[in-house]
Amino acid sequence: MHQLMKEHFTVENFGVQVSKNLKLCSKEDERALHLLEKHTRRIGNQYETALLWKYDDVKLPESYSMALKRLQCLEKHKPQVIEVIDRTIKEYLQKGYAIKLTDEDLRASQNARIWYLPIFTVTYPKKPDKVRVVFDGAAKVNGVSLNSLLLKGPDQMASLIDILRRFREKCVAGAGDTTEMFPQIKIRGEDVHCQRFLWRNGDINKKPDQYILQVMTFGANCSPTSAQFVKNHNASGFKDKMPRAVESIIHNHYVDDMLDCQHSDTEMIQLIRDVKKIHSHGGFEIRKFLSNSAAVKAEFNDKVKDSDSNKSMDMSFGTERVLGMWWNTENDSFTYSLKFTKIDSAIVSGQRVPTKREMLRILMTIFDPLGLLSHYLIHLKIVIQDIWRSKLGWDDEIKSEEIKFAWNQWFEHLPNVEKIKIPRLYSTNLSPTKPKSIELHTFVDAASEKAFSAVSYLRIENDKGDIDCVLIGAKARVSPQNICRLQGWSYKLDSWERDCFQVSKML
Repeated sequence: MHQLMKEHFTVENFGVQVSKNLKLCSKEDERALHLLEKHTRRIGNQYETALLWKYDDVKLPESYSMALKRLQCLEKHKPQVIEVIDRTIKEYLQKGYAIKLTDEDLRASQNARIWYLPIFTVTYPKKPDKVRVVFDGAAKVNGVSLNSLLLKGPDQMASLIDILRRFREKCVAGAGDTTEMFPQIKIRGEDVHCQRFLWRNGDINKKPDQYILQVMTFGANCSPTSAQFVKNHNASGFKDKMPRAVESIIHNHYVDDMLDCQHSDTEMIQLIRDVKKIHSHGGFEIRKFLSNSAAVKAEFNDKVKDSDSNKSMDMSFGTERVLGMWWNTENDSFTYSLKFTKIDSAIVSGQRVPTKREMLRILMTIFDPLGLLSHYLIHLKIVIQDIWRSKLGWDDEIKSEEIKFAWNQWFEHLPNVEKIKIPRLYSTNLSPTKPKSIELHTFVDAASEKAFSAVSYLRIENDKGDIDCVLIGAKARVSPQNICRLQGWSYKLDSWERDCFQVSKML
């Protein structure tokens, strides 16, 4: 972790990458795509696909003993956790996601490729009451895990940042969530025995029953790529009939979340209807719709139960969480919520200065994909880089008065972050009316030994001559530590400016 963070603050990644349009694939990615194209097929109202094996003749070691030991450890948890797992497994059985193997099934599958997936649970700090059951594809036997023999496959997800930027272009916005996307995709019969698991309802005195997952699981590292492939493959069949909806599914869905916008209520309602129709053709259901439009909400939200309301909603502020951003649908703006659930209360109250580990945790807790807080967060990055130079350990007490002063200055303004409101819509000059002109203006600055930055704005003019200048996004980086000061200011300025222009290209 130390080396990773050192590299992060030495020369931070600008996000420059090879264009996906070039379609450059490694041999492994080519094989993954070949397997997906070969084995993905529609059966009834759902799709079936295969696990993406690295080799055709993969041999798996015996994994029953490992899974049994993991089950025994799991059973030492609190009874509430066992109840949650038991309830989840019963739901899987009821929905057909999993089946219990009979003695006859076990005998018939003796020559099959077999792997047992241990179970564990995870919780999300922002939803401590929600426990998710996960099947561990990374569990190892003699250095071999299921995931070590599966291809990850090419990244087929649309860029989160690009989706958020497009989400700001038109005045009527909508968001939806695809319910249980992974379990709607079946795994072919040849591979399901590599998704076995053990369970005995918490009764440690009985021999565990054996089950198989018949559907895609979160535990397999090929699942994200396979799910995106199936989603896009299903949508592609409608590109002639519903091109706008297909565009939304392929380019404006992030995993199972839809974020899109249109110029009018009518267009947004029709788009959602078409998206729902295409998804239903593949066995997917999209619901839990959010919108800044009363007409859109009235059209769709009265068709779901109150208990199905968005699980990330903060009802007191009318604010919903979309792709990590807080969106207030009432005033159609992005806001920030600072809830440091894992931060010592003494730090939050200002009684003590955090350690390097705690300071880094606070920085990483503030999610800002568009860089709208870059001007503020860069100061904490500089503080952390200063701590790095001092070679303090992760949990050592910070004694430097200069660092303490810089931290206190930064932390004093932290509560003001929750007061920030960024309009979701770039400008009314852009939607619903057509603008007269749009210009992109990017500014870069490297006139500092501590940091450099780039920021981009849209200048939008309408037919009446009204002009809006709106923030698109920004990037701010600490200066590389390894630049030799003996080279002089002009050398450093030139190299930093080149880096800034790379940032501006990315923006």
